[in-house]
Amino acid sequence: MNISKLISLFAFVALAVLSLGFASAQASNCITLQSSSLPFSVVNNQGTFTATFVLNNTGNPCTVGTVARNITSINFNSTLGSNNVSSSWTLNTVLVNPPISIAVGQLSTFTATFNIPAGSSGTLSNSIIVSTVTQAGRSDAGSPYTFTLPSVTITQPVSNLTISASTGPFRTNQNVTLTVTNTGNTILNSIIMSEITTPSLFGVTFNPNTAFSLNTGNSSTVTAILNSLTGLKFGLNIVNVQASTGTGTNSQTATTSFQVKKTFCSAGETVTSNLTIANIDWSNNGEGDDDSWELLDEVEVEVKVENHNQDDDVDATIELGLYDSSGNNQADNLVFLADSDGEDEQIDININDDDDETVTFKFKVPADFDTGNYKLTVKVFDDDAGESRSCRDSSNDFTENSFFKTIDVKQTSDEGKYVVVDEISMDSQVACGQAVSGQFTVFNVGKDEQDRVKITIRNKDLGISQTKEITKLDQGDDETLDFTISIPATAENGNYPLEFITEYDYKNGVYREESDDSFDYIFEVLGCSQNLKNPGSGALTNIEIDAKLDSDAKAGKELIVTATIKNTGTEDATYSLSAKGYSTWAELTDISDETISVDAGESKEVTFTLLVNEDSVGTQAFDIQVASQDKVLIQEVEVKLSEGLKLPSFGSPLIWVIVLVNIVLIALIIVVAVKLSKR
Repeated sequence: MNISKLISLFAFVALAVLSLGFASAQASNCITLQSSSLPFSVVNNQGTFTATFVLNNTGNPCTVGTVARNITSINFNSTLGSNNVSSSWTLNTVLVNPPISIAVGQLSTFTATFNIPAGSSGTLSNSIIVSTVTQAGRSDAGSPYTFTLPSVTITQPVSNLTISASTGPFRTNQNVTLTVTNTGNTILNSIIMSEITTPSLFGVTFNPNTAFSLNTGNSSTVTAILNSLTGLKFGLNIVNVQASTGTGTNSQTATTSFQVKKTFCSAGETVTSNLTIANIDWSNNGEGDDDSWELLDEVEVEVKVENHNQDDDVDATIELGLYDSSGNNQADNLVFLADSDGEDEQIDININDDDDETVTFKFKVPADFDTGNYKLTVKVFDDDAGESRSCRDSSNDFTENSFFKTIDVKQTSDEGKYVVVDEISMDSQVACGQAVSGQFTVFNVGKDEQDRVKITIRNKDLGISQTKEITKLDQGDDETLDFTISIPATAENGNYPLEFITEYDYKNGVYREESDDSFDYIFEVLGCSQNLKNPGSGALTNIEIDAKLDSDAKAGKELIVTATIKNTGTEDATYSLSAKGYSTWAELTDISDETISVDAGESKEVTFTLLVNEDSVGTQAFDIQVASQDKVLIQEVEVKLSEGLKLPSFGSPLIWVIVLVNIVLIALIIVVAVKLSKR
C-alpha cells in the first residue's frame, strides 16, 4: 500500500470518528432533565422518600429522523457514603409500559420512591438512567441518558422524628392531614411545624400552630391549611413541609411533601355547584395538530355545560384559559374570530333548568404568540352566586389531570408561510376617487433570519400594485408598515380583496421563496363616479340629505353634525350610513344610527359625533355616505374650525410666584389709594 492510499485511509477513518462523535454529541441532548424535587434531608428509619423529576424532549440537535422519543425504562441509582456505612445500592429497573411518548417541547413528570438503607447516615448521591427508542421503534442514538439528581442527607438522630402526608393532589380549598411520629425512646418536646418550599413560600398554615410534644412511640395529627395559598402557579405545585425539634446537636427534622393543584377557578373548584362541564372538544383547522398548534392556526374549542338544578335556570359565564409555563393566562392574547360565540375568552349564556348548552370558542393563534408549552383549561360559574361559590373547571376530557390539557405552540412547519402579513387595518368602506391609508404588520414566524423581505400589495381589478421592503427581519421579530392606495374614479361598486404577498429567502439579489397564499383584506367600494353621473345605472335616487352643525366647531372639542335623511320616493327604504374623509383632522366617535328605515315621504335624523384634533383649524370637510341596495349617495359637509381657548403656559414655578406677588402689590396699592382719597 503506497503512502497516498495510507493518507486517504487515515483521513477517512478520522472523518468517520469525528462524524460519530458529532452525531453522539448531537443526540446526547435530545432528552433533558427539566427539573427535579427531592427532600433536603431524611432520617434513616423513614424507610423511603419520594423524588419527582420532569423530562423534556428538546428535539434539537437530534440526529435520529423522528421528533418523538418513547421512554421504555428508567433506572434509579443511589450511592451512600459515610464514616459509619459505605455501600452502593440500585433500585430495580422500572419498565414504562406502555412506553410514554415525549414529543418535541413536551414535558413529562415521573415520581420515584427511594429506599433508605437502615441505620445509615451520610450523603446519598442520586441519578437516573433513561432508556428510550424512537417513535418508530428504532434505537435512539442518544440513549440511554444519564442525569444527576440533587443529593439527600441521611441523618441518625438520638431519637427519631418522622412525618407523612395524606395522598393528594389537593385543591386550594382543602386541608392536608400530616402525621408526626416519635419512633425513638425519648420524649420529643417543642415540635414546630413549618413550610420549607423553595424558591418561594406558599404561605401554608398549620393546626395546631403552636409547639407540641410527643411521647415515645406516639403520633400526632397536624392539619396543613391550604386556603390562603398565594404563590401557587396554575397546575400541580409541590409543597415541602417539615417538623423540627431540639437545638444544636440534639436537633431533629423530618420532611415530607405533597402536591397542591391550582385550577382555573379563582377560589378552587366548588364540587357542590349545580353546573358541570359535560364535554370539551378541541380541533385545529390550521397546519398543526389538535394538541400542537402552529402560529396563525385557527382553533375551535367546543364546551358543553349542564345545569343540574331542576327548578331554576342559570345565567352562567364560560371562560377559556391558556396558561404558559410561568403560570400566566395568555388567553386574552388570542385573536377571537367573528364567528366565535363570544368576542373574547368569556361567553355569557343562559341555561334552562335541568338542561344543557354548548358554546364554541373560535380563535387564531397570533403570529407574535410566544412558542412553548401551554395548558388549555375551561371553567363555568354561576353569575348570580359568584365564582367563589359556584365554579367548575374539571372534565373527564382532560385526561392528564382532569383540569387542563397540555398544548404545544410552535413555529410553522410550512416553508411557504415563514413570513406572513397580519393585523391589517384600513377603512372597510371607501369611496371611488379617494385615497385610503392603512397599516399592516409583517411577522417572521419561520425558523430562519431574513436579511430582506419584500411585500407586494395588489388588486388587479382596481389597478393597485405597490411593493415595500424590509432590510432585516430576525426570527420571531415583526415590523409594522404604513401604506396608501388610491381607488380609481372609474371603479364599480362592490367588495374587493386587497392582497399582501411576501417574498423572502433573499440571496444574490433574488427572492427564492414566495408565500404560499396571499394575506387578504376585504373592503367595499361605494359611491363610484360613473354611478353618480348616470342615476339610472346605480346611483341612489329618491333621497335628500340635509346636514347642519349642532355644536361649536373648535379644535380639541366635540363636533356634532345632524343629517336629515328624507325618502322622496314612493316605497319604503332601508339605508346604511357612514362617514369618510375625516381621518386627517378628527376622530369619529359615534353615529346615532348606522342603519335606518324611512317610510316613503318621511324623514329621519342621524347624528354624527366627531372629536376634533387639537391642531386642526380652518375649513375642513368630510363625506356622509348613504347606501341602499349597492347604490350610494355622498353628501359633503364643510365645517370651519376655530382655535380652542388656550391658556398661557407658565412652566416655571418662579413665574407663578412673581405673578402672585404682583397681584398682591396691585391690591395693596389700590387699598392705599382709596384711603388717601378719603383724607
